[in-house]
Amino acid sequence: MDFEFMFHGNNGVGHFHVGGHGIFEIPQKALIFDPSVLHYLMNHELIDNDYQVYLPDSLLKLISLSKEYDEYKEFLERFLFYFSYQRGSELTEQNWNRFYGNIEKISRNPITLEDIEGKEGYESILSLFKKHTFYVSMSPKMNFLGDVLAKIIEFSRKSGVAVLSKTRRLANLLRERIVTLEL
Repeated sequence: MDFEFMFHGNNGVGHFHVGGHGIFEIPQKALIFDPSVLHYLMNHELIDNDYQVYLPDSLLKLISLSKEYDEYKEFLERFLFYFSYQRGSELTEQNWNRFYGNIEKISRNPITLEDIEGKEGYESILSLFKKHTFYVSMSPKMNFLGDVLAKIIEFSRKSGVAVLSKTRRLANLLRERIVTLEL
């Protein structure tokens, strides 16, 4: 399923158009973007909006570093492609400019460990991904993929903020690793 990325509505409610199937509303003016949405921002222009978008602090740090350093940009590209349906195509400078422009348009809020109630849930999810390939040199004691997923899941569980996904990659990853998940 594809969707057009449209945040609009002056009545305090956001609307998203979903591939010809109508419009659905998000009553809160807050969302958590999973990495597949970030990949989507490479190729689609984001309309100015007043949403509060939550992203894991480690992912925000990687985005920031990728503006200056090619090795971080390369890792970010691999990470975002991992969450997309699109495989094997190369991103152009235009894609990166659109991506960084879209990131600047959103009101970003970092999800930190302090935002998560208790670290037991975070640690248990993190441990499920400890042998995964996304092990980052910028923080050798942390599995990047596990950190991002654990912060997204635990923050959503604690706060009730919805997670917006473009693909089923996040759900499939969790289904593979977690038998029962309380949200």
